[in-house]
Amino acid sequence: MRLNKGWYSLLLVPVGIICLPILFIAMMMGTRLLSIFVGPINIWNTTRSVPPIEAISGHYQLSDVTSEDLEKRGIFVSDHSGFTLYPDHKLEVFDLPAFDGFGKPLDCNYRGTGTWALYDSNMDVTLDMSIQAAPIAKGDLPSCPLENAGLMTVLGRSAPYRFWYVIGDPDEDEGTLYKKR
Repeated sequence: MRLNKGWYSLLLVPVGIICLPILFIAMMMGTRLLSIFVGPINIWNTTRSVPPIEAISGHYQLSDVTSEDLEKRGIFVSDHSGFTLYPDHKLEVFDLPAFDGFGKPLDCNYRGTGTWALYDSNMDVTLDMSIQAAPIAKGDLPSCPLENAGLMTVLGRSAPYRFWYVIGDPDEDEGTLYKKR
């Protein structure tokens, strides 16, 4: 017995009702899932556990590639931009750029001394910098108000570790990379 071709079109309606929402959700989540594998913070370069203090301590400066990328976008970052993590959890910050929630640079830089800590969120390890004392403003931009400079994600499976400083929306994969010098 042969089926009429009209039945095939009736089968497409329930299949379409089921598949369209799944397709819509997959499109929304697809970019986020893709960034897990190919973004700057991906499963191959994130730290799985809190590194030893000896391995993380040191001076970190903005990578040359990141500096060139920021210049192309018209964002000026000082050549001295960086921070020093001391083994006793003290911190010195030098001209760390400040951005608003949309990735636009603010008219100040983070500068000063304070403390640092590493946190394991079960997905990645982050560096929390708490600036408590800022020097008198010098250079092109004044020091930002004393506050948390934001979280940085620790990258690398072993020393030397790197830090990813998110600019704007974390889902956009925009940020600056700081390397140990």
